Amino acid sequence: MEDAVKTREAVQELYDAEYENEIYNLKEARAQGKQQLAEEDFRRDNQKRGLIQEMEDLTQQLSQQLVDEKAAGEAEFGRVKDTKSAKLAGSRTRTTQALNEIGITRSNLVAVRDELRRLEFSSREKGLVLEELEEERSSFRKQFRRTMVVAADKITLKKLREKRRKN
Repeated sequence: MEDAVKTREAVQELYDAEYENEIYNLKEARAQGKQQLAEEDFRRDNQKRGLIQEMEDLTQQLSQQLVDEKAAGEAEFGRVKDTKSAKLAGSRTRTTQALNEIGITRSNLVAVRDELRRLEFSSREKGLVLEELEEERSSFRKQFRRTMVVAADKITLKKLREKRRKN
């Protein structure tokens, strides 16, 4: 009878140890999952900050380029206008040359507008990439939650089986 009690206590201690081990493993898995999420969040935040910084840099560069082009175009136009006004005196060749330079300036402005459109398109694409990254992050979190629920269910099922075996 005493051996049966000792055997029962040994089995109970073994089950208790396995149960505590499973709880510890579950806590460890949860901690690792949180760490992975934190690392993924950190990586995505860094990537997001990088993309935002790149967008801001491109916007600043474009703004500066537009200002420079405008100033250069205005300066060029003014110089051409003043020079041609003094020298033209009806010269057809000089008039044609002034019109050509104005055309170049306009085509430069058109090129700058095209570049602005391309940069806006690029900005939208990067925004879409950011949205995709957020969706990917959300999917990863959902998958992690499902994994934790399945693990918890397995532990619960194992406990029920052990309980049934005892009875």
